Amino acid sequence: PLLPFRRHPRMARTLPRQKLSGPRFGFTTFTGAVADLRDQAGLEPLMTQFGWPWETQIMSLGWLTGYRLANGLELGVGPNFSVNKQFEKITTSMVVAGGSTLSFGDMYVPLNLAVALAKGGPRITILTGWIIG
Repeated sequence: PLLPFRRHPRMARTLPRQKLSGPRFGFTTFTGAVADLRDQAGLEPLMTQFGWPWETQIMSLGWLTGYRLANGLELGVGPNFSVNKQFEKITTSMVVAGGSTLSFGDMYVPLNLAVALAKGGPRITILTGWIIG
């Protein structure tokens, strides 16, 4: 007789989908030649940021190639394209990012650091916020 199929203990288990949307805020500091150009234009070498990513964890697609560990540590790398204010020039860079999501009961706080390695000097970004949902 055939035995009923039993799941092997080493088979991957289905994890619940995480929703990681919520506000993020932080700043980017410009260095090198880009900082000099901003100074010549009367701009500070610092830019503040605010955003709201709608992020849902899925298993087979990513915009930034990276990895998130079960303990919340995140590491990623990918291309970046920036356009100047007059849409005259596109700058490309490679971004290396890392961070962690801290848990405070039912509240989650992501802390992220990214470095965009570009001609003219790296851009360094720090972001934080909280996760809703």
